[in-house]
Amino acid sequence: MTVDYQDHGRLGVNVKPKYITTANATQYNLPDTLVELPQTGASDTIDDSDLQFVWSNDPSFSFQVLRKSTGDTLFSTTGTVFVYENQFIEFVTALPQGYNIYGAGEHIHAFRLGDNFTSTWYNADTGDTLDTNLYGTHPFYLETRYYQVDNSTGNHILVTGNATDANAEYISYSHGVYMRNAHGMEGLFQSNNLTWRTLGGQIDLYFFEGPTQPEVTKQYLGGAVGLPAMQQYFTFGYHQCRWGYANWTEVEDVVNNFKAAGIPLETVWNDIDYMQSYRDFQNDPVRFSYPDGQAFLQRLHDAGQHYVPIVDSAIYIPNANNDSDAYATYDEGHAVDAFLHNPDGSEYIGAVWPGYTVFPDWLSANASSWWTNSMVAWHEKIPFDGVSFIFLLILPSYG
Repeated sequence: MTVDYQDHGRLGVNVKPKYITTANATQYNLPDTLVELPQTGASDTIDDSDLQFVWSNDPSFSFQVLRKSTGDTLFSTTGTVFVYENQFIEFVTALPQGYNIYGAGEHIHAFRLGDNFTSTWYNADTGDTLDTNLYGTHPFYLETRYYQVDNSTGNHILVTGNATDANAEYISYSHGVYMRNAHGMEGLFQSNNLTWRTLGGQIDLYFFEGPTQPEVTKQYLGGAVGLPAMQQYFTFGYHQCRWGYANWTEVEDVVNNFKAAGIPLETVWNDIDYMQSYRDFQNDPVRFSYPDGQAFLQRLHDAGQHYVPIVDSAIYIPNANNDSDAYATYDEGHAVDAFLHNPDGSEYIGAVWPGYTVFPDWLSANASSWWTNSMVAWHEKIPFDGVSFIFLLILPSYG
C-alpha cells in the first residue's frame, strides 16, 4: 500500500500486489501509457492537506479518509470485509444517511444517484437504456455534504436525511473519489454504504478535497484524468446522422433539404451501411462509389460543410479459399500481428456486422501504425473530415 499526498487537494491511495508470480500472472495493472497517472504538482504535506489518512490491521485491514476541518469521515472501510483476490476485489465504504452523490457514469439516470442504484463501469454499445452502462467508463463520483453551523462553538454538524431549520446557518462541502482501474467494475449504492467491486487490477484510489463542487471538478480534470481534447470548431455545430441512407444522392438530398428549410447544418454522417459488406475502409462500389463520393464531398466542402463516416473496429476475416473474398485490410493487419489473441496464440474471433471478425490489439506494437496506414489510404479515396470510431467486442454466442 502506498499513500501519497500528491498535489494540492489530492490524496492517492494505492493497493497492489508486491510480487507477480505464476499464481497471479493474470493480474493486470493498468499501464500509465494507456491511462495516464495523475500528475504530481506542488505536493501537499500531511499538515497542509485537509485530508487525513488512517489505517489499521485490527482486527483486519481497513482504512479511512477524514476531512480535518469538519472532523467528518469521507471514506471508511472499517468494520467491513476487505477482499483482494486475483480476479475479484471488493471493499465497502460507509455513507451518511440521505447522501448526495453524483457522477459514476456513463448512464441515463437521475442527476442525484440516490441510495438504491447499481452503477456498472463497463463500456457497452448501448446508447439509450435507463440505468445501465453505456459507451463510456467514468469511475468517479462527487459527494456533497451539508452541515449546520453551531454559532456558539463554530462547529459544523453534519445534516442527514431531510432535517432543515429555516433559522439555522448551513454550509456545504464537496469531495470526489476516482478509481483508476480498467476492469469491469460496479458500485452498489445502498442506504448507508457503497460497495465497490472489480474483476481485477489494483485499488488505485484518488480523493479530491474540494471543498466546493467546482474545485473538485478542477482537481479531477486538471490533475488526474486531463482536460477534454480540443475539438475542431465545426464539431460544435449541428450534425445529422442516421442509419439507412441508400446512396450518395440520398445523403446529398438531406443536406439540400436542410438548406431549403433554413436549418444550419455543419456536418452530415454515414453509418456503416456505406461500406461494402460492412468491411472497414471499403465503400460499396455501387451505392457509395469513390468518384460519386469525391464529387459530393467537393460540393459539401465548397459550402463550408463537413462529412464524417462511422468506423467499427471489427475486421472481417476473408475466406482464404475464395479469391473473390480477398480483404487486404485483414491481410495487412494479420501480417504485422495487429489483432487480439487467444491464450493458445490463435487470433480471437468474434461475430459482428461483416460476419466472423478479429479485433485490433491496441496495446500491441504494430496495431496503431497498421490502423493509421489503413485510414490514410482510405482518406485518399474519400476525403472525410473526421471519423466516429466505435469499438465493438461481441462474442460469437451473441451474434
